[in-house]
Amino acid sequence: MLGARHVELTNDGDWWFVASEFDWLRAPSAHYSERSELFEQMVPFPEQGPGSHRSEIYVSAFASRAYVMQDDAVWWIVGQPPPLADLPHRDAVPPWCVNVLAFRFG
Repeated sequence: MLGARHVELTNDGDWWFVASEFDWLRAPSAHYSERSELFEQMVPFPEQGPGSHRSEIYVSAFASRAYVMQDDAVWWIVGQPPPLADLPHRDAVPPWCVNVLAFRFG
């Protein structure tokens, strides 16, 4: 619904990854201006149906650790970051996925 043609959804142990070549966090919307808002408040998503909202808010609400990586830039949402070389998505998602949302519950 946001424009991605292919999205990888995978996990490695307790870590889950949503990855794509498309930057769905910056998809055009009149409902938010900064990607951080997606993780800080409920953002309407009427394209999905009446009363719908973007699901990124659940990551910040329930994950013990979470980050976004876009073109080698990392933005931590929840928890303490490990060294960049030890980011858990490195061996779990294809290299063409330059936009990654990684999160861990528990």
